[in-house]
Amino acid sequence: MDVRTLFVAVAVACLVNVMAISVVWMANRRVPGVGLWTLGAILTGLGLPLFVFQGLLENRLITHVLPNILHGTAIVCYLAGALQFREKRIRWKWLVVSGVVPLSLIFWHLFVEDNQAVRVRVASAWACTVYLVTALLIWRDRREGMGFSTKLAALGFAIAGIGMGYRMFTWVRHPLPEWVSGSSWANASLALVALVMSFLWIFSVLFLVNQYHIREVALRSEERHAMEQQLLEARHEIEREKARRVREIVARELHDGIGGITATMAMLASLGRTEAEGEISEIFSNFEEMALKGSREIQGLMSSVEHEVFRWTDWLRDLESYARKIMAMAGISFDWKVEGAIPDGIIRDAQAAASLMKVAFEATHNLVRHSGAKAGGIHVAFHAGRLTIVIFDDGCGTSGDSGRGRGMGNMRQRMEEMGGTFSIRGDAGTTVSLEAFLVPESGPARDPSA
Repeated sequence: MDVRTLFVAVAVACLVNVMAISVVWMANRRVPGVGLWTLGAILTGLGLPLFVFQGLLENRLITHVLPNILHGTAIVCYLAGALQFREKRIRWKWLVVSGVVPLSLIFWHLFVEDNQAVRVRVASAWACTVYLVTALLIWRDRREGMGFSTKLAALGFAIAGIGMGYRMFTWVRHPLPEWVSGSSWANASLALVALVMSFLWIFSVLFLVNQYHIREVALRSEERHAMEQQLLEARHEIEREKARRVREIVARELHDGIGGITATMAMLASLGRTEAEGEISEIFSNFEEMALKGSREIQGLMSSVEHEVFRWTDWLRDLESYARKIMAMAGISFDWKVEGAIPDGIIRDAQAAASLMKVAFEATHNLVRHSGAKAGGIHVAFHAGRLTIVIFDDGCGTSGDSGRGRGMGNMRQRMEEMGGTFSIRGDAGTTVSLEAFLVPESGPARDPSA
């Protein structure tokens, strides 16, 4: 097998690779590392044919100096391209030093102490090391969607490194004229390795660039989708903020306008009821009751308008605010207490919560309207899966479940419809107890019969 003929074939293959990789580089300049790999292919294509002239020409500049400089620079470019492809920092100073040191040894044993064995060993060991490091860098790339192409490119550089190692231990046994013109398998091995590496390398680089572009397109698509989601969320947030401000304005107008009017009407009616007598007092009493009911309905409407989602903290705040206000108007001291852990989540059954609020409002209204108490209060307790509300006063009490104007039947019916319980005790003042089951934060409502 003629080594010189094989090197000519390898040189032709390298020139084809140069044309192919140049086209790839011009169309894919944004792919990291391709520019340096293209430069390495060009230098290899220029330097490799010069080895053929060893033994034919006596000019060492053409047969030894230029091929070694071009080939060494090409190997450094392959390593730098791998670093750039892996998006690592390239330390050019150390790369240049790593190339200058072995080249200096080679030229020393070329011009000062002519020793072919040392030259081949130094050049082969250095090239083997750089090729294997380059292969390892590319092999360790873990970017999604590029596994096959990176492994294939790493295999090409690994084959080149193994070929250099084989050359280091084999070719030193042959004098220069023999390995250039000989026909043994050992002499032809490097040429065959260079040929295989040449074709494998250009194919793997083309495949790698293709997979890189596919990955970049996928990443850009994901980024665009994430950006669209962020814009959509920002738009929704703006719309929610606008709606929240509108709700605040409406709630404020309700509170300052109609709410203030009904509260004033209730206060005036209460004053008129205490000063009037007989039928006129009864009229003022009914008028006061209607004004308080109107105030209670406005309070519930404000709660619905003000909150986009209803939480137990909001629910408790609205109940306390209403009860404290109407008891203060009636000169009744107010005691408020909450026990147990307040659920953090959104109230799942908003309709039941609104119905429970109406029952609590009605019971508090009855306390103010009919008890004649000096002190009253509301105690709320959260237990495992249920809520208990106790509304009490120190007034005249009641003798039964129903009384004049108290609407006990309606309150009991509301509680039973939501699966809760209603009880009243009137021996020492009046105590109304409400118990409702809490809907879990996820899943269906709890069966009250369980």
